[in-house]
Amino acid sequence: MYDPTLPSMSSLGYKELGQYLDGELELQEALTLFKRNTRRYAKRQLTWFRRYSELF
Repeated sequence: MYDPTLPSMSSLGYKELGQYLDGELELQEALTLFKRNTRRYAKRQLTWFRRYSELF
């Protein structure tokens, strides 16, 4: 069906979606993890942008 080892599958949300489709997570769990991981990624981006604000 899909290959979780493909580089494209490392994008935000794909891991959780794959786990849901494989029956490893309930839908609500997958959504909660997706939201949490997205928020963490955004925080890392903001930290990076603040550190290199002189470039922008």
